[in-house]
Amino acid sequence: GDAEILNKPGIAEYLNIEDYGAVGNDSTDSTTAIQDAIDDAIAQNKVVLIPSGTFRFTNLTANGPLNMVGLGVTSVLKKMSGTDNGLALIGSPSYHAKLSNFAIIAGTSQTSGSLIFIEETNQSGFDNLFLDGGYYGIYAYTSSQSAFRWVRVQNCEVNGMYFADCLDMYVDNCRSDNNADYGLHVNTVSGLYATNITCYGNTHGFYVENAISSPAIADTNGFHFYANCIGDSSSNHNWLIKSLTRSYFTACWGGSQSVDGQFNGFRFEDCQNITMAGGTALNNRGDGIYTDSSCDGIGIAGMNINGNGIGTSGGYGVNMNGDHISVTSNIFTGNGSGNIYGGNTTSTIYANTPDDTSIVGT
Repeated sequence: GDAEILNKPGIAEYLNIEDYGAVGNDSTDSTTAIQDAIDDAIAQNKVVLIPSGTFRFTNLTANGPLNMVGLGVTSVLKKMSGTDNGLALIGSPSYHAKLSNFAIIAGTSQTSGSLIFIEETNQSGFDNLFLDGGYYGIYAYTSSQSAFRWVRVQNCEVNGMYFADCLDMYVDNCRSDNNADYGLHVNTVSGLYATNITCYGNTHGFYVENAISSPAIADTNGFHFYANCIGDSSSNHNWLIKSLTRSYFTACWGGSQSVDGQFNGFRFEDCQNITMAGGTALNNRGDGIYTDSSCDGIGIAGMNINGNGIGTSGGYGVNMNGDHISVTSNIFTGNGSGNIYGGNTTSTIYANTPDDTSIVGT
């Protein structure tokens, strides 16, 4: 609470936005006061403090390593501009920014920008944040070695979280729900470590692609590690993974859609050297797991693949296209059109349950 922060030793290192004239009454425009506090904090290597209240603003920019802290969900920044970025951290590059323990919400309809935008911001931390109603929630561009922990994003016009042309990003214990497009959108990222992420009620829960033709810092779209991540109740594929290489999915979930269609739990397109270990593909309208003909080297092992193909067009537990697709030691139950479809002479199907799990068609 307020007392815990305000009674800390070294409180002189905090710059309270109220001391700069910000008013948390949900009616006063506090943009100038907050911007002045940000500028001073960067210049003096101090921390911006957001006390309890709802502080209206339009757009804020930090041209350096901003350290900003609030007192929890009672510390609210309310973005009243429908365009541009709310809080933009622009490095050249900069290091060791930190945002923690406050909320940013949209106070009007959003047509562009993001609630938090970071560019060339490296080795930074974003913790215990609540973001609601932006165009994008978080947009990270050409940034590296930064961590997002206990962040909740919801109700955005496009993506909840978007990482583009980034290197070694960490996402832990975050939620991204009910966004119009994607919960977590990853575009040309080399090194992504995602643990305990839930994406619920988006168009796609997780969307991974390699669509930046000349990335500045990412040398590949690969080396992704997803563990205990959930894509659920999407209106399209729960996981759509394109042009990804050398990556791992451990104990991940892709289950159910909110509308009918040939939508998959996990859909891989043009992917190479992917390992799926443990996890669940459950009650999807289409296939539980689908690999297209451009895939090569996809291993699917130790998964529960149950109740898929429940849409009007049906679907399989695993619809395997491409080369060197391995389906081993999985449990299949009640998949509408059959357990496994496809395969070729490079495929491996072994030790699944039931024992009579077979290729249904080619």
